[in-house]
Amino acid sequence: MYIIPAIDIIEGKAVRLTQGDYQQKKEYNARPLEVAKQFEDAGLTRLHLVDLDGAKEKRVINWKVLELIASQTTLQVDFGVVSSRMMTYGWYSNAVLNKLQAGVLP
Repeated sequence: MYIIPAIDIIEGKAVRLTQGDYQQKKEYNARPLEVAKQFEDAGLTRLHLVDLDGAKEKRVINWKVLELIASQTTLQVDFGVVSSRMMTYGWYSNAVLNKLQAGVLP
């Protein structure tokens, strides 16, 4: 069994929504990389990263956070839903691509 923690991102910050309501968000950390490193230091190997801005806009918004975590940790990153169009346009870097597991939609 794997424990896979999640970090929800809005405006580049780690947040939690109350019942999925964007108006009821609580900021946990302005630096999601710090949160990811805490998970890594605790011995976890995977992370589920949720781009809530991207979910709302139907495109990747917080790719810099994804790239930062992928390049500065050893965590395997699961990244919500990505469209094949995004993969085509190359919004990712090699650091991200090597660690990314994404749900890809047409």
